[in-house]
Amino acid sequence: MAEHAKVHAPARAVDDPVLKLLLDPERLSALLRTPVRVTRVRPKTGVSHTAALVDGTGTGWVQVLVGEARAKGVKARERAERYGLGHLVRTVPLPQWDAELLWGGIATDPALAAPLRRSGLDLGADGLRVLRYNPLRRVVVRDGEEVVRISAARHRDDMVAVARALHDRGVAVVTPLDGADGSDRRGGRVSRWPWVEGEDLATLEQRCAPLPPADPGRDDVLDRVAAAGAVAARLHAVPVSAVPSLEHRGWDDLLQSAGRAVRQLETVAPEVADEAGRALSALPRTVPTGPSVVLHGDLSLDQFLVGQDGQVRLTDLERACLGPVGLDLASLAAEQLVRLVDPAGPDRPGDGADGADVAQAFAAGHGAEPAGPVWVAAALLTRVAGPWRAQTPGWAAHTRRIGEVALEHAMRHSAERSAGAASPGRRAGSTPVGSTPAGSTPAGSAPAGSPARAVPGPAVPSTVRTADGETVRVDRAWPHSDGTAQVAIEGRDARGRLRAGVLGEDGGLDLLPPGEDPRLPGLAAAARTGSLLVHRPGRRAVVHTAEGYLKVVRPGRAEAVAAGSRIGARLADGAGLGSAVVLAITGDTVRFAALPGIPVQRLSADPAWPAVWDAWADAWTVWQTLPAPDLPEHGPGHEAEVLRTWARRADAVGVLAGTPWADRLERTAAALETSPRVGTVPAHRDLHDGQVLWDGERLALIDLDTVCRAEPALDLANLEAHARLRRAQGLWSGRAARVVGQAVDRVAGAGGVEEDRMALMRRATLARLAAVYAFRPRWRETVLAWADEEWCRGLGG
Repeated sequence: MAEHAKVHAPARAVDDPVLKLLLDPERLSALLRTPVRVTRVRPKTGVSHTAALVDGTGTGWVQVLVGEARAKGVKARERAERYGLGHLVRTVPLPQWDAELLWGGIATDPALAAPLRRSGLDLGADGLRVLRYNPLRRVVVRDGEEVVRISAARHRDDMVAVARALHDRGVAVVTPLDGADGSDRRGGRVSRWPWVEGEDLATLEQRCAPLPPADPGRDDVLDRVAAAGAVAARLHAVPVSAVPSLEHRGWDDLLQSAGRAVRQLETVAPEVADEAGRALSALPRTVPTGPSVVLHGDLSLDQFLVGQDGQVRLTDLERACLGPVGLDLASLAAEQLVRLVDPAGPDRPGDGADGADVAQAFAAGHGAEPAGPVWVAAALLTRVAGPWRAQTPGWAAHTRRIGEVALEHAMRHSAERSAGAASPGRRAGSTPVGSTPAGSTPAGSAPAGSPARAVPGPAVPSTVRTADGETVRVDRAWPHSDGTAQVAIEGRDARGRLRAGVLGEDGGLDLLPPGEDPRLPGLAAAARTGSLLVHRPGRRAVVHTAEGYLKVVRPGRAEAVAAGSRIGARLADGAGLGSAVVLAITGDTVRFAALPGIPVQRLSADPAWPAVWDAWADAWTVWQTLPAPDLPEHGPGHEAEVLRTWARRADAVGVLAGTPWADRLERTAAALETSPRVGTVPAHRDLHDGQVLWDGERLALIDLDTVCRAEPALDLANLEAHARLRRAQGLWSGRAARVVGQAVDRVAGAGGVEEDRMALMRRATLARLAAVYAFRPRWRETVLAWADEEWCRGLGG
């Protein structure tokens, strides 16, 4: 069984004024006296920052050297002077930070100047074109019918040997022009390759992405993707003995690389690193890997060249290695997902919207299952700092979406493991969005071993499409208003943007623009300051900003939210729990400080799980004894009205039609109304695993604006029912759910809660969850089947 890593402790964010200068195009341009911007940023706080410098004439390099590292600047200028280029390296002292800014053209690159000179290339000559440039690392240049690769590290001998060995075994690779015997005297840092007229497969796929599925151009692209899969299969079938010099890489290397990328992001851009940190925490320390094969090491569609002759060839073998096939398949899947969730990417109709067509075409050519979700999650995390390093417009939203998708894949792996859907002998790899490997359980279906059960009545659609063909995957839905069949929806569009809208009684869709809502006038400005996390149309929204979280509500309601949150925070503090501090209020927004920690919903496989719930039981036993006389009361009659409200809303839409739940909701409401009154204690009123955070040492509560006084069984039954629900959803193991149940029993015993009150509140919670999830297409069938089983096991009385 895989052992899960400890809860990831976020790296400390660094306030680096030198880095801020480098990333500010206006200030940097003023300092250099010409319009510039940076890309390919490599930060090393307190030592140096390196980046590619882009101006109106081309690309160069820029470095900021700090403290003792300034000595490197002297060497860079001396080296340039030896080649007669000293006047092209310019500097600006930054004494306020004990730093120095240096910049110049590619020919003066401190690490590439020497091999560039040995190559004999004149970068200013007509006909030469720089294809790729990574400062102080490598530059790739087209020189007529040749491609010249120049790097700071020796690469030629290994690349040439690998390319020829693979070519000899029938793998379609680009082979070198010069040998590996060193006779060219270029020190192994320069290699020459033939120019392949055509384009790389990623560029071709992106260009054809907007085409409809039946278009011949799109079909041709998918044929090329399938051919690339066949080339990769041939590569993976080469005996490892054919390239014995290659180093081995595995899951540990991927995990370490993911950790480095996430920590870098947390240091330089913590405001967008939360999801990535959670995903990293969810990754196991070990996974089944399968046998070692020959790997490309950096596989993606842009590593396949499609020549004018139609042949697909593999290129760029510098990172070739040995290891489990999951490394290559996950790399390809992750790179494609990064493109798919790029807000600046092309619109993709039909199956292209989620990448399913490309994934299926590659898998058909390769002949193996796609990579497993845990491999894709880790591969995505290795790329999570990429948009920040590139400093592209919209990098923050792109980065957050990569983290979200990585977290979705990590949690899918946990769900599959818990449900027994993933076979230990399965080949290591990943499930792309929109694709389910044979034998696995799709998200939203009943876990393995559960009987398939058709639920009667109409369901909210899992995807909706606007009149102009825009598709949105519906993740959550709610009744829009009492007495109507309108349904409010929330989900992601093809670009990964959170969208909200309303399905009318006639089935028509009113989809709101991203980050806008006429009934939430404060949302548009708020959404421009951060990432939109939650949007229930017309009701509320949550935006993650650099300062924390901004809750947007209807005008005039913010004060009540803030007041309840402050009372809840005092109670939490009294129980030894953390809570979010209210920082500011307007008429329709409440700004909260960010809280450290991860929702416990995502930590069920962590070794600290029992300790987490021991800590909760200790804290909640105290919470329920705290004085709170000014809180509003929520008694059995109020809970009965909650159930009847949900029953009316479900009846208007018909999502419970043909099921016994309307009758069960009413019978439970009547039982609540006629039940004897019992003593009340402080209550959260919506306590479940998504409302509790754990930072490795301390628990915290969120969404405290609903605090009230209620009987203790209200919160306890709600938390316990959600634990059993997570097991039914395949998100938790049975053991994890039992740990929560034991903690609830302990608190109930300490508070003297009678079993008949717990039984009644369990019934109320179960009926309410059935109504709530009846609106949610992803989980409707699973939850209604689970709730029916629970009811029939005795909760119905």
